Amino acid sequence: MVIVANLRNATLRHGGKQRQGTAGRQGKGPAEKQRKPRRLAAVAAAVLAIALVAAAAVTGTGLPRSVADLRDVGAWLADSALGSVTHAEGTSGKPDAMITLTAARGDQLRIVQSGDVVLVQDTRTGRVYRIDPAQLTVTQSATYGTAAIQVVASAADAYIVAPAAGLAQRIDPATLSTIGAPLRLGTRIGSAVITAQGTLWLALPARGEIVPVRAGVPGAAIPVAKPRDSLGLTLTGNQLVVTDSTAATMTIIGSSGGSQTVALPAAVTRSPRPVPLVPASAPGHIVPVLVPAMNQLIIVNTATGRPAAVTLGVAATDRLESPQPFGQRVYIPDESTGSLIVYDTASGRLLPPVVVTGRPGALDVFVNDGMLWANDPDGSAAVAVNAAGSARAIGKYQPQLPGGRPQRGPSRRPVIMSSVAGGGPGSTPRPGRGQGKGHGPSPSASLAPPAIPSPAGPSPAGPSPAGPSPVTPPGPPGAPTATSGPGQITVTFTPSAGATPTGYTLAGVPAGATVTPASVPASGQPFSFTVTGLSCAQTYQFAVVAGYPGGAVDSPATAAMRPCVVPSAPQSLTVTATGNHSMTLRWAAPASGGGGTVTYTVGWSGAVSGSKAGITATSYQITGLTNNAAYSLTVAAVNPAGASQPISVSQALTPPSHSYNTFRNTQFILNVRSQPTQKSNSVATIPIDSGGGLGPAVTVFCQVTGSAVTDPVDSTLTGDIWDKVSYNGVSGYISDLYVNTPQSAAQHYSSYSNPPLWQCS
Repeated sequence: MVIVANLRNATLRHGGKQRQGTAGRQGKGPAEKQRKPRRLAAVAAAVLAIALVAAAAVTGTGLPRSVADLRDVGAWLADSALGSVTHAEGTSGKPDAMITLTAARGDQLRIVQSGDVVLVQDTRTGRVYRIDPAQLTVTQSATYGTAAIQVVASAADAYIVAPAAGLAQRIDPATLSTIGAPLRLGTRIGSAVITAQGTLWLALPARGEIVPVRAGVPGAAIPVAKPRDSLGLTLTGNQLVVTDSTAATMTIIGSSGGSQTVALPAAVTRSPRPVPLVPASAPGHIVPVLVPAMNQLIIVNTATGRPAAVTLGVAATDRLESPQPFGQRVYIPDESTGSLIVYDTASGRLLPPVVVTGRPGALDVFVNDGMLWANDPDGSAAVAVNAAGSARAIGKYQPQLPGGRPQRGPSRRPVIMSSVAGGGPGSTPRPGRGQGKGHGPSPSASLAPPAIPSPAGPSPAGPSPAGPSPVTPPGPPGAPTATSGPGQITVTFTPSAGATPTGYTLAGVPAGATVTPASVPASGQPFSFTVTGLSCAQTYQFAVVAGYPGGAVDSPATAAMRPCVVPSAPQSLTVTATGNHSMTLRWAAPASGGGGTVTYTVGWSGAVSGSKAGITATSYQITGLTNNAAYSLTVAAVNPAGASQPISVSQALTPPSHSYNTFRNTQFILNVRSQPTQKSNSVATIPIDSGGGLGPAVTVFCQVTGSAVTDPVDSTLTGDIWDKVSYNGVSGYISDLYVNTPQSAAQHYSSYSNPPLWQCS
């Protein structure tokens, strides 16, 4: 599993103050005093000065190689309050090693771990440390001149990214020394993620582009959005997913370079963050997007392109962080309650939360070595969750762990630098995280059931008065999830808590639509409705209504969804050269239209590039192309839910050849020239035709305008059209005056014979 860090330039409300956002946080790790820094290179003048430092001293003694290698088991967890990192074993959740660094107490720390690579960044100082899991020591450290950096690393490669400066510097993850010159993007960098193979992807929001970087060398920029759109990046296996919260779209870029676009619910545009709340990596095909302003979680299956959205049952003021998918569940850090909201994608229901600390405070949530980890970076609590959803508490403060002991005495409160976008030398630090930062024993992780709403109205103080007792309503149905399907929307929900309803119905169904079943009994089986007869061109919202003898209670409204999904790709694409400067593409309709009216977008790139959208037929003629050039041609199916992965083909626009005889060379030999000009070299000669008729045949490929030619015997024969020919295996050019093409035979010496001949370019 590659752990990557997402650059989020936002600041969030936290404990009444502001703190730096860290979407895709992978934990925070130790920092220690810098000793005798040695400047090696300037990554950017006055922005990214780099000083490498030899192995730093730690509190405690590093152990020899006989200590078990911890690289491939569990995860490293940070404790900023004590300036330490603790390793916890994956299956048992027990801590088995700890490294405490001097002078790191109170600093905000971040851990980046992938295979043998364990790097720790002090976000206050910009200092980076490399931990050797076998030696349980810090073997290298380097200071990169500013706190406004991001460390991005996999087992294959590592980079230091300075977002505000628009710089990325490749580093050696073993020595932390720089490799090559810094990469200057010329604009602010947004999100940054790195693949297991070492490809760094950078989002450039100001340009609406993403850029791949391999071995420190940038590739061609890929347009994915309009300039200045808000972009977030997520890696899923061999795919890169770009979430554009400005346009409410998700673009899925496959390993072959083609892309599929999924339209997201409009609620995504309500996010106040400058970077969408998405995970930096996702182990499977599920990519979640969190919209705190709307209290909604949007989930896209990148394999099918099918979106779903669930309304979360939390307070609008809760501080929610980037969701992390793991197994069939999505875990959302709720920093107001110190717990993880758990959503099960298979059943479409919220599950009981996982309590980490039980109090307000930051949480670092990530997946490593087949486990989901939730860590309190400022205290002792952490939780490990396995693929089945079972949570195990971890107490990071364990005595006599290998690697060193925690320091005693008071610690200074964490200090967070200004956001990545505006940080750097001279930045003013802000106060640290929220309230309740005790460092005593961690509360055990537990699964807390959802709160049961109290019955409406006051409780009677004495015996009930005569007459019928008031009917106690059930609680509202919870967590309604709306899932788009081809020609339908499915609404699943959590049953009401408290009193048992008489049943459930669905509100918001428009006239002409059909809901199945018409009602759901209190026992469920299942708790869901399916609505058909809707239009893909519109979005719809619903609410689940719990009925009871005295009235009804509504759930929160679902997200506005479309009753359709992205169509599958067109089929059987063929291309034919149909004329001078033109090709015609033909294809078959997709196997599935996704439940909406399908149109097509055709694209072409090569000597001439362009695209055409909104095509309703299954063929299209592209004109204005350059002849004798190769093109890449694509066709994507589109409906209001998005655009399919395109089908593609490569084709050269090669003019058809024709055979014509030479003529009019009755007194002079006829030269075949290397270029369409009389001054170019002769590459072959055609003998004089003394009989005055037709001479030898030549193969004519195409025609081109060249230098003007006047016959030395008949001055009325003049023209500037040349024929590209083949004669006796030699290719070259002959003036059209001496080839019996249709226009030359008609005495039109400055006109192309089109048809049947094409221009050469």
